[in-house]
Amino acid sequence: MGLDRFVLFDKEKPTLEELKLILEDYLGGLGNIDYQENCWFVIFPGAPSFPFKRSHPDHAWAGASLHSERWFEVYVGSLNQEHGENMGPNVDIITRFQDEIIGNIADGFAKLLRRFYKAKSDEE
Repeated sequence: MGLDRFVLFDKEKPTLEELKLILEDYLGGLGNIDYQENCWFVIFPGAPSFPFKRSHPDHAWAGASLHSERWFEVYVGSLNQEHGENMGPNVDIITRFQDEIIGNIADGFAKLLRRFYKAKSDEE
């Protein structure tokens, strides 16, 4: 199951290079970034964990199959090009079957971008 965190830019938006620098500085060396054309994978050390695994072993999530790696994805919309109707400029920060730590890091990056650029989420 994936969770999307959309950042919808309006008047002020970062360039791709600025967005890369912001992500790198946000992470502060905590994770490695695999830059691909319009999708960036932010990979973290360690394996995902479930905080209630030992205290609540009968809970449905205790035995859930999380991935063996920790990561989130950053999908970049049309930041450096004219965008068509109903398209970007935007960023979609996605987690897929990740733990609380990675979810909170991904949430924080989306909030940081929205706050600095006065951007919106898809819920606003």
